[in-house]
Amino acid sequence: MAKSYNICLDIGGTKVLGAIFDENMEQVFRLKKKTKESGENTENVEQVIISVVQEMIDSSGIEKKKIHAIAAGAPGVIDQADGIVLFSPNLPWRNYDIRTPLEEKFGVPFYIGNDVNVGVLGEYRHGAARGYRNIVGLFVGTGMGGGLILNGELYTGHQFKAAEYGHMVLDPEGPMCNCGQRGCLEAFSSKQGISDYIRQQTCRGRPSLLAENVKDGVFKSKRLKQALAANDPLATEAVERACHYLAVATGNLINTFSPDLVLYGGGVIEAVGNIFLEKIIAQVDRYCMPSIRTTVELTTAALGDDSVIYGALAMIEEAEAGKEPAIEASCPPPQRGEGHDAGKTRASVRQILAQRRQGVIGDMYGNGGGGTGDEQRFPAAGINVQPQDPPGLPSRPAPGIAHQQPGRAVGELHAPVKAHRNIGHGMPSPPFSVLSLHYTGLSRQNPERSSGNRLSRINRKSVSAYMQHCCPCMVLLKPSLSGRA
Repeated sequence: MAKSYNICLDIGGTKVLGAIFDENMEQVFRLKKKTKESGENTENVEQVIISVVQEMIDSSGIEKKKIHAIAAGAPGVIDQADGIVLFSPNLPWRNYDIRTPLEEKFGVPFYIGNDVNVGVLGEYRHGAARGYRNIVGLFVGTGMGGGLILNGELYTGHQFKAAEYGHMVLDPEGPMCNCGQRGCLEAFSSKQGISDYIRQQTCRGRPSLLAENVKDGVFKSKRLKQALAANDPLATEAVERACHYLAVATGNLINTFSPDLVLYGGGVIEAVGNIFLEKIIAQVDRYCMPSIRTTVELTTAALGDDSVIYGALAMIEEAEAGKEPAIEASCPPPQRGEGHDAGKTRASVRQILAQRRQGVIGDMYGNGGGGTGDEQRFPAAGINVQPQDPPGLPSRPAPGIAHQQPGRAVGELHAPVKAHRNIGHGMPSPPFSVLSLHYTGLSRQNPERSSGNRLSRINRKSVSAYMQHCCPCMVLLKPSLSGRA
């Protein structure tokens, strides 16, 4: 059988790194080339990428017909299913179909994904995350990227926008981030954030070996390594600050996902990863639950600059295996004839709300939701599911909160309807209440008690306390603070 090869690319804002892999997943050729000069446009970048691939084929001596597939990681929001770059912060691409010109030029399949997602996938399949099933990846470079492996699958979220950990807000009064928010993790802990802090301090007269490096931009990672080795006080302080916020973010991510592994990668980590990892581990226990922390490992990436190209190789491998390169979040609505099993329906609160507005799901009195005889009914909670029902809202309020009436304060509570295992198949045995709460505010007919027609803080607190006492395991549907029933 003829030998075949895969071409894998790491497309950056300033360069393309490419490698050719043989059938044994061994690199047989590498090439790095600049991608961007001042004034580059979409077509220029595309031509650079095509020229890099062509140069790799020509220089390696491999026949074009032996190229099996091409895959790449690139910065930005990327539709992996269709090969469209929806947005890229460092490249001139907006809703740009990069797949078509590559496939037309070389006649082989082309796959593309977000560079950090692809990098985390590379570490999972070929690097430091092998053998783990749930991985949170944080890549520290000029910006801050994230990737997520859940149950052995790359998870990209709705419209491929998940794992933007760099824009987790850690201090609402903190420094401005390039995304427009204040206090993002990226604004504290990326090369840009560290450079901004050092520049700010040097402008106040503090000396640093990095002063010239950050004067008009960001430092190179090797310069940071040199400054730390020389015990530069300001560089050390900036790194301490960056690692503190990385520890806070890591604690939040541990509490959220309970991963097997938190993986740190990127240019900064490759240069000074041991320093960063030690400082993060020293602090992270303060910011997560001990019972979760004991099952989580923290480590640095093993593949360095090659994380993305190995991830691109993994995308080809998964496509070959007939597996989607990434999972896009989906929550199909409940189907008639199926039990109300959360593991099967995976219906989100947002969908439930939409179905309530359309009259698909009735309220807890049984209003709405139709009643043609073939609906799915859960009598313990009074829920009907009828996908064919016409739109309409239930006419009566749900129990648990008094409906808006003249002279009656909202927050007057009635006993909620509780349902045990008979709410449906496989539901948990503790009391489980599905409550649709209408926080209606105080009546317009009592303006003296209705400041701005909003629910008072006391009422909100009493509602919350009552629900926590009576319904320890409940789904709380959308409150309405508009003052209208």
